[in-house]
Amino acid sequence: MSNTVPKGHVVNRLKEIRISKGWTQQDLVDASGLSQPTIIKMEHGGFIAIQLETIIRISHALCLPMHEWLTYYPEDSPTPPPNGHNQLVMQAGD
Repeated sequence: MSNTVPKGHVVNRLKEIRISKGWTQQDLVDASGLSQPTIIKMEHGGFIAIQLETIIRISHALCLPMHEWLTYYPEDSPTPPPNGHNQLVMQAGD
């Protein structure tokens, strides 16, 4: 069973934060236990949905709450997501 957030945009700042910490993609792979292809897809907006477990792993690896690197904007929000950021839909489970 899938649970998704309502339609909108999730701004992904993963690459920006990773670089600001001086981390390589491999550093994030090692810290999160995720594969490098997963990190690459996340940084380049290659996902339509992200597993909640993936979000939690990255948040723990970065020692940041998820709202520091993911920001949700509802579809009818008066504040649109910033231009140039990846847009993702979060999904829990399969």
